[in-house]
Amino acid sequence: MIRDFDLRAAAQIFFTLVIAVVIGWAFFGMVMIAERDHESQSEKIKEIIDRALIQCYALEGAYPNDIRYLSKYGVLFNNEEYEYYYELTWATYMPVVAVIPLD
Repeated sequence: MIRDFDLRAAAQIFFTLVIAVVIGWAFFGMVMIAERDHESQSEKIKEIIDRALIQCYALEGAYPNDIRYLSKYGVLFNNEEYEYYYELTWATYMPVVAVIPLD
């Protein structure tokens, strides 16, 4: 009888540990997916900005002095979640653009 109780207790402890590991693994996976999604979102925003820069250059013959000028071409800037780095070296060279997530 004592042996049955010990086996039941051991089985319950084992089952609890397995459930805890599965829950921890699932939580870790969700965090990793969220981080990867945030990074891919930054890349998509950069691609949109690059397309707007090309369109601006094609229509106006030069890149804008300020990245905010691209709102004229439909770019919406989310300053609460992202920081935008924009460096224009020459009016005829593609500017350096970086979209940095604010975490």
